Amino acid sequence: MSALEAFSCEVPVLLRDLELYQSINSGYYEPAVDVDEMEAKIRQLKDDPVALGQLKQKASAAAAYYNEDHWLRSGVIIMKSKQKWSVDELEK
Repeated sequence: MSALEAFSCEVPVLLRDLELYQSINSGYYEPAVDVDEMEAKIRQLKDDPVALGQLKQKASAAAAYYNEDHWLRSGVIIMKSKQKWSVDELEK
C-alpha cells in the first residue's frame, strides 16, 4: 500500500524485485534485487536528473491509473469509520 501512496504523491518508487510487485505495479517503479542494488540505484538517480524525472513520470502515471475509480471498479472493499462496505452496497 505504501507504494500506491508514494505514487499518489508522484514520488519515484524503488521496490524489491518481487513477483507481488511485478504483478501489480509493473512498469511504474524501479526494481532492485537487494539493498546493495537499491543503494546503487539511488546513487545513480541522484546523479541522473533525466532518469529521476522519468521515474517521477512513471509514478504520476501510476497515480492516474490507481485512482479511486480504479479501486471502485475492481471491487476492492472500502473501509471507512471502521465499517466495511462492498462496491455493491455503495451503489445502492
